[in-house]
This record gives sequence, C-alpha cells and structure tokens, in this order.
Amino acid sequence: MNWYDKGNSVDEKVRSAFMSVEGRDGELVGVITAKIYGQLTEEELEEFRLYCEGQLSDGVGQSLEQRPIKTPDGDIYVSFWSSDESWSECGKYPYTELLTLILFTGMRRGEACGLEWEDINLEQGSITVRRSSYYLPGLGTYTDTPKTKFSKRIIAINDKVINILLSVKRRQLELGIVSKRVFTYRNGKPLNPSSVTKYFHNFIEEHDLPSCCVHTLRHTNASLLIAAKTPITTVAGRLGHSTPEITLRLYAHQMSEENKKAAEAIEKML
Repeated sequence: MNWYDKGNSVDEKVRSAFMSVEGRDGELVGVITAKIYGQLTEEELEEFRLYCEGQLSDGVGQSLEQRPIKTPDGDIYVSFWSSDESWSECGKYPYTELLTLILFTGMRRGEACGLEWEDINLEQGSITVRRSSYYLPGLGTYTDTPKTKFSKRIIAINDKVINILLSVKRRQLELGIVSKRVFTYRNGKPLNPSSVTKYFHNFIEEHDLPSCCVHTLRHTNASLLIAAKTPITTVAGRLGHSTPEITLRLYAHQMSEENKKAAEAIEKML
C-alpha cells in the first residue's frame, strides 16, 4: 500500500508498506516491510504501526482473508476470526443490521463494530465516528481510535437507518443485553470484526453470489453517492478520507463515467 496520510513527518519518511508472512520458530507470523527514508522516531513508529493496524482491520485485512493461498494439499485461507466467538449462535442472519448500516453509511467494518449508543443522535439523525474495533491474536477484541485523524467524523443518517438502530435496541432489551456497544454477541461481548467477515464470506458462498467482501459495501455506498452527483467533498467527508483527492483516486472509474454522461448531456441539449 502507499502511504496516504499526507503532511506530517511520517509521510516524509515512509514511501510504501508491503504486507506478507514468514515462518519464525515454527509459527506463521505477519510481516510488514516498509520503504523508509531516514529513521523513524518512537512516536513516528507508533503512528505508522497504528496506521498499518488500521489497514489490516479494514480493506487490506479483508483482502487477505478472501485471498486463497495455494498449497500442495489445496487452497487455504488466512483469517483473523476467533472460533470461540461463533456468529452462528446469533441466529441465521446475525449481522443483517450491521451490514446494512455499512451499506447506507459507508462506515468501515471496524468503525461499525466499535459503534456505541452514545455516538448516535436519533433526533438529529447522525452518527459520530469516534473509535474502531480491532482484533489481535493473544490480545483479543479491543477498541482504539479510527485509522486516521480524519476518520473521526459525523455521518448523517436517514429514517431507514434510524429504524434499524431502534430495532437493534429493542432486541438488546428483549435479550437482556446491557452494553454500551450497538452490536454485540448474545452474551453482550463486543464483536470480533473478523467474525463479520467470515459470516459475510459464508453468506456469499451459500447463496452463490459474485465474490466480494464486507469492504465492497463501503465501495458500493461511495459509488452510489457519486452516481447521484453528490459533491466529492461530501463523499470524502462521509467516508473519512483525509482529502477529496484520495476519493477521486479510489473512484476514478465512477467519476470518469459520470464525466462521460455529462458530456453526452451537453451534446443532447445543444
């Protein structure tokens, strides 16, 4: 991945980061190889680590989970999912509300899992993104700040999303779940974000749908907003991108299609 957080000392030193795995003492461990100019201070190294960790909990991590690894015994998949927090105990379609929320808001998977009731203003119709939920083997599920400072944002929500959140609240009351989190397991514990990915992957396979991942819902949200001619600055703000240029780069295809439609519209009018 390229380093996108422009304008600070880390950006001046870090040029790229390549994520891979290697064997150490009989175990498979994740390795991040970065191209760096100069030397990072302890504070800069921590900032870079948090950025990479945020990427692994989001699109990059989901990409790794969806990618088959060829072995002599067949394909295997890496997963950050913990089997002791099974999604199956939550019902046939346990993550319907969470996935719908991501589709309607463009939130990242970790941001949706880390959402708390205090972050929601039903009267104003808004969600404030303040934190993200992560999972690391040995540490378990924990909460930290979003992947970048620009990820802290306010997202306007419509009546459908409000009704979904009210439905989640009613179910928590019925099940006797006492938690500040919006989305939890039946025992009230915070969700492991990777269990959402595993569920979604199984759902896609079971229903013979085109291959995609949870992060695709975020991309769909952005594509629909662009197709609706939403200002790119608004789209960038809702997605939590640091600059509209990042949004333009990620969704250049959609923008070029809209550009083409604009040219055709002028041709018809003139």
